[in-house]
Amino acid sequence: MYRVLIKYPPEYKTPLRVAERDDKLDAIDLLDEVEQGFGSCLIFNEEEWKEFLKISISLIKNTI
Repeated sequence: MYRVLIKYPPEYKTPLRVAERDDKLDAIDLLDEVEQGFGSCLIFNEEEWKEFLKISISLIKNTI
């Protein structure tokens, strides 16, 4: 399982979203599709996603 963090320009309805894909090739296909629509992506495997969430949550806690 791969998680794809997608960022579109601010004028889009959902400028930031997360999509799941079963394999890396599907995630890369999504990345290509998003980049054609002027967005950008980060692809995470399960271990990387957990680390990303851990870091993100600690940053949020430090700002409150």
